[in-house]
Amino acid sequence: MPRRIVLVACCAMLAIALAVTPPARAADKPAGKPADGQEEEPAEPKRHAYKLGDFRIKNFRPVEREKVTLVFTVWVEVTEENAEQFSRAWESRKHRVRNQVITSARLVPPTAFEDATLKTLRRRIYLRLRRAVPELPIADVYISDFSYIVE
Repeated sequence: MPRRIVLVACCAMLAIALAVTPPARAADKPAGKPADGQEEEPAEPKRHAYKLGDFRIKNFRPVEREKVTLVFTVWVEVTEENAEQFSRAWESRKHRVRNQVITSARLVPPTAFEDATLKTLRRRIYLRLRRAVPELPIADVYISDFSYIVE
């Protein structure tokens, strides 16, 4: 009888929502002179989130006699000044980006999927995209709707 392990990370969706919604900063407060001895904080650049796609990857591991199914959605965050450049470059590079995400997911060790933040997977996707498609100015990578099934 096959064993099934299902890990669903809903907190990744929360991370995307937090990334898209900028936190309140001192710069957002009404204009006024800062108190003596205090300096104004520099304003954080606005960021935009783009969906790279929904992925469903089946990976067969004959040595362990397992079939692993990964299902997830990848989002990237781009700064406001790079948003237009990203939009132009994205249309001609969709397939290459998809190949890099699939390769990254297959190279991640199975123990890395136990981490709720999926830091290893996010980092590996980020690095592969920066190396393979440097014309896409990506600030950060987020993963949502993640499930990991072992049969």
